[in-house]
Amino acid sequence: MSWRGLVTKEDCADNYVVKYWQRLAPNDYDITDIVPKGRYSVEVTVVPKVIYQFQAVAREEKGIIGGVDWNKSPTTSFQTSSKGGANAEDAKHSFAHYDDIK
Repeated sequence: MSWRGLVTKEDCADNYVVKYWQRLAPNDYDITDIVPKGRYSVEVTVVPKVIYQFQAVAREEKGIIGGVDWNKSPTTSFQTSSKGGANAEDAKHSFAHYDDIK
């Protein structure tokens, strides 16, 4: 998944994660490893032809006392083809609302 060019306040993010789950099983979610600032994509493994929900999260480290702010995007749906793949342009559009993160 890629969010290159979609973040509007990058200076507020220290790193990113992506939370994703099968649409019919929202409590059974996965979260990617932390993605460092400056990298705008992450690979995830999903079941072919199953609709997934994705939520990009910009993490802002506030220190020992402040903790971490989790600035979440709206969720968006995405489904792969029967072969389990999707082209890069389709994957980019799965984070079309990521620019709403503040």
